[in-house]
Amino acid sequence: MAGGVGGVVVRDLEPGDFWQVVELYYGFYREVDGDPARLGVEVGLTLEERPPSIADEFAWFAEKLRALERGDAVFKVAEVGERLVGTCEIARSRRRGFSHVGVLGIAVAREWRGRGVGRALAEAAIRDACGRRLFELIVLEVMDVNERAVRLYEKLGFVKYGYLPKGARLRGRYFNIVYMYKECGSGEPR
Repeated sequence: MAGGVGGVVVRDLEPGDFWQVVELYYGFYREVDGDPARLGVEVGLTLEERPPSIADEFAWFAEKLRALERGDAVFKVAEVGERLVGTCEIARSRRRGFSHVGVLGIAVAREWRGRGVGRALAEAAIRDACGRRLFELIVLEVMDVNERAVRLYEKLGFVKYGYLPKGARLRGRYFNIVYMYKECGSGEPR
């Protein structure tokens, strides 16, 4: 998406992205600590109680790179200039009998939400994952209070297939979870 929305470039994850990916993730903790009410509506992530250690982040990142090498994932990043502003991963389900399913996760920095970055990331990841035939289905879960994200996923061809009341409990608050899926080959983004 070079030269696209606000100068955002969407590309594949690279080993040199480690520190920026960690900083993006730690930024969500700072955001929620500053305004806990934003947790489900805006951030929409199921964060741990405390940020993981750098060692844990390094192990996580190394596994992401191995998954990419094995063809078990697609991982896109969005950057503006030299700054990483979002990520989108579709990773192979580890459950037995579910290897044909990719699980989508997305994260966008606060100041870049609502500006097309999430859509560009998701479109690129879906196009890559389905185009390379890595998965037959892509699934995701989203908090129902994150209405902007639900609408985006519907525009991208995802269909709701389940609902779990109080499916997430974060910092003493309950959030309902919406489960959605998309079949590869059913109108991939162009």
